Amino acid sequence: MARPLRVQYHGAVYQITCRGNAREDIYKDRKAFIEILTESQKICSIIIYNYALMSKNH
Repeated sequence: MARPLRVQYHGAVYQITCRGNAREDIYKDRKAFIEILTESQKICSIIIYNYALMSKNH
């Protein structure tokens, strides 16, 4: 059964999570990941309130 569609509206706050298979890191270079995240923020005109880059040891 498919997941229901997300309700989206202007001004909404969303929590987004990503995890690799077997809790492996989804990025190899943390600095590059943050640079891409920053650039994406500018392109998409979004506000990032908080983020955490956790290693597989956590």
